[in-house]
Amino acid sequence: MSDVRGNPLLMEVETFNSVVLHIGAGYGAGYGADREWGHGVWKGRNWSNDVVYDMTDPSIARRTPFGAVDYVARATLDGAEGWGMFEHATVGRHEPSGFADVRAVAP
Repeated sequence: MSDVRGNPLLMEVETFNSVVLHIGAGYGAGYGADREWGHGVWKGRNWSNDVVYDMTDPSIARRTPFGAVDYVARATLDGAEGWGMFEHATVGRHEPSGFADVRAVAP
C-alpha cells in the first residue's frame, strides 16, 4: 500500500480465533454451508432464534472450509492500532501459495 504521495505504508495484521460465520449466520445458503436459512429470508415479525453448533461434530466440521471464515484480528499501521474482523479469500491461481486454479485449496 502507499499513501497519497506514493510513500510506502506497511500494515501488519495479527489474527486470533476464527469465526465460522457461514455456520448459523446465513452465509452460503444454497451452497451447503447453512442449510437453515440465508440472508434476506423473511422469518416473520419479531422472529428470533438461537442455535448451538458442536464444531467437533464431523457433520458440522466438514462444512467449515467452504464459506466465510473470518478472524478476530489486530492491525497496526504507522503506529495506529485497530481491532476488527479480518476477511480474506484466495480465488484462482496463486503460484506462491501453490493454488493452481479456482478449485485448489490449502494443503
